[in-house]
Amino acid sequence: MQIPQLQKLLIILLTIIVLNGCNKEIEDIPLEKEQKDISKINIDEVLRNFDKKDKDILCKELVNKKEEYLECVKEAVKNKPTIKNLEYLAGLYVVKREFQNAIKVYEEAIKKGSKKATYSLAGLYNEQTKQREKAKKLFMSIKEYKDSTCQIGGILALKDNDDAFDFYEDQIKKGNNKAYICQGLLHVKERNYYEAKDSYEKLLSLGDKEAYFYLGNLYSAYLLKHGRAIDSYTKAAKELEDGNERKVLSMLNLGAEYASYNRYDDAVYWLVQALKAKKIEFPIEYKEVNPLESLVYLYRKTNNEENMIKVLKKLQELGESGGYSDLAIYYKKHKNYKKAEEIFRECINKGFGDCAAGLGTMYYDLGDKDKTKESYMIGVSMGNSYSMRGLALYYKLMEKDYKKSIFWFKKATKLGDEIAARNLAWLYEKELKDEEKAKIWFKKAYDLGDKSLEKKLKKLGVL
Repeated sequence: MQIPQLQKLLIILLTIIVLNGCNKEIEDIPLEKEQKDISKINIDEVLRNFDKKDKDILCKELVNKKEEYLECVKEAVKNKPTIKNLEYLAGLYVVKREFQNAIKVYEEAIKKGSKKATYSLAGLYNEQTKQREKAKKLFMSIKEYKDSTCQIGGILALKDNDDAFDFYEDQIKKGNNKAYICQGLLHVKERNYYEAKDSYEKLLSLGDKEAYFYLGNLYSAYLLKHGRAIDSYTKAAKELEDGNERKVLSMLNLGAEYASYNRYDDAVYWLVQALKAKKIEFPIEYKEVNPLESLVYLYRKTNNEENMIKVLKKLQELGESGGYSDLAIYYKKHKNYKKAEEIFRECINKGFGDCAAGLGTMYYDLGDKDKTKESYMIGVSMGNSYSMRGLALYYKLMEKDYKKSIFWFKKATKLGDEIAARNLAWLYEKELKDEEKAKIWFKKAYDLGDKSLEKKLKKLGVL
């Protein structure tokens, strides 16, 4: 029997009403009208008191010479095999994707009692070698450490989310309240955002203020209630203990939230609080959110050139190549090419191959073929993958020499440069019409970390 048109419409309307009721829509919180007063912030003092957490980097004089650096670190660790040094060497091996070497070094650190090494090795088994049972066993041995409980659930969820939820409920019954966080994160993955909210609020009711951070993330990224996100992050920033990573991350997130509303004074205020709250480490295994780089962005947006340059010089002092390259790019955008070149070359003389790549790109934009190649070759001689990638693009675009382009893309890829692998795949697909080789290199780029290629690889039948 056919349903009359009016009845169909009524069913649709009732469905919408029911769905809206289930959605538990909540109102957002308006932002405070007045911005923070940042006139009394002494940026010179803030920068003077800010430093890397770890000054004792092994072989730091060779840090920009990759092969020499690794050999130096290996020798240093051999002579002084402390937990910290072993963890550092293992991290270097992970970056180079020498996983078997990393495993051996992590195991040595674990024998000395390192929970960090246990966590890192479990992550390596889980994400890289796909030895999930080994990973689960290691995470179980340190389930109170960091997000190990969530990692165990994540492994269980690969087969069935219900198994993960059962595990989290069991952990909660045993007094592992952090499992509420994991439960909430899995609800988010299933797009059950209000169930996630309930999990975080249960944790909050038990007095765990970290819940504010996760509520902030939920409101910001999924429920799109940015006023509530700001409110939650503010509570986390104020109420969590000093040294708690979530406290600092909440401050950084407040900087981002306020910047999205063009409330730059508020954004600067919270980034400065993050700088003052904790000395930020820039580990070699991954790049932590850098409040200094965010401050550079804000000062650039507000045309505060004086403070922007002060922060960039602090980055230079900390040994961050971005302190040089960003300042050079700033002068480049203002067409002060002489000053930009001067800063790029100062950076190169400090041993940063990235800046040779930046200089090459500037000359490419200016159409200076000879200096483009010369600059990239300087970076290549320093073992810099960005320069190798730039040289590959030079041969592809300026000389149409695809053979040399392929050679340098491959060299960069061997150093873990996923962009080089992706560019090589496009070269095979677009210019050389070699679909099979294109598939190989798209997959290589994906394996190196370019997850944006997942959809394309599925379309090509590779995944």
